[in-house]
Amino acid sequence: MKSKFIMSLLWSVILIGGISAIYAQGTVKDEHPELSPEEKMMTCRGCHKEATPEIYNEWYNSRHGIDNVRCFQCHGTFSDFHKTPPISKCAACHAKEVMNLHVPENSPNKTCWSCHPVHTFRVHKGK
Repeated sequence: MKSKFIMSLLWSVILIGGISAIYAQGTVKDEHPELSPEEKMMTCRGCHKEATPEIYNEWYNSRHGIDNVRCFQCHGTFSDFHKTPPISKCAACHAKEVMNLHVPENSPNKTCWSCHPVHTFRVHKGK
């Protein structure tokens, strides 16, 4: 009975995510789709492993994934969710790096992902 509930819940989340993706159609929202209280008890990776496997795999194989840095540590919780985390979230663990951040002249924003690929955070893009 419990496993049927969990599977139903998982499929509901995947369905909601798919509908949200179709609805968004290229727009970037800085909010997470609405979830039930039960869904909020699940880990992010519980759904994103199926809903966005490419992002999950990038994170999983990255230094953050290996060190078990959780999604909420960068993206926040459901009450303060950021699709694109503010640089202050990086500074919580990487204060020295953020203070010494070198950003190309033509970059309008001071972000880690100006040079480091999102989720993988290899040394530089393309390397």
